[in-house]
Amino acid sequence: MAGFLSKAISEQKARTRPDADEGNGSYMVPTSMACPAAGCPFPCDTGRNGRFLCSFHTGVQSQYWPLVTEILQRYWAVWQMAIIHYQCFNDLEAATEVIHQINADPVMRAAGIEMLSEAEMKAMYGRGSGHFPLDIISTMIHREIEVGIAKKRERDAGKKQTRPSAAERVRSLCQRIGHRAAPMAEPV
Repeated sequence: MAGFLSKAISEQKARTRPDADEGNGSYMVPTSMACPAAGCPFPCDTGRNGRFLCSFHTGVQSQYWPLVTEILQRYWAVWQMAIIHYQCFNDLEAATEVIHQINADPVMRAAGIEMLSEAEMKAMYGRGSGHFPLDIISTMIHREIEVGIAKKRERDAGKKQTRPSAAERVRSLCQRIGHRAAPMAEPV
């Protein structure tokens, strides 16, 4: 179920619009543009400084893009199911089935999150969940990206730190207390 949406997008990069009145009566309308981060499954939706990225790569330094892409690839199937759920607003049974599929996904099970079905939401609150699965999954992705980047920065900072030598520690201590460290006198 998860692969049909990406296949449809990749096979149809542009479609003709016959009602336009230019030359031969049609022109090309772009329907999707892939995120430039290598391997990112999401389309571009945010532009900044002349560069278009998906909303998850926007604002992230390019050195962390592989980490972000890895997280996005794990969530791609769940994201597509959430989009299908959002599009099933008129079909209660289909929306409920998609919620069951989302809950059965290993990513959601590992996170310990179980979403309510459309029928349960309508019984409890009088309305369905609508865009909530998209919002929840988006929040989960952003949280995992932030945590991943923080951990990577911490690991990288730990690698860069070097321990000062004994002489450097003594010099630093002397500078802090205002004592001038003079070279030792040569034995006579």
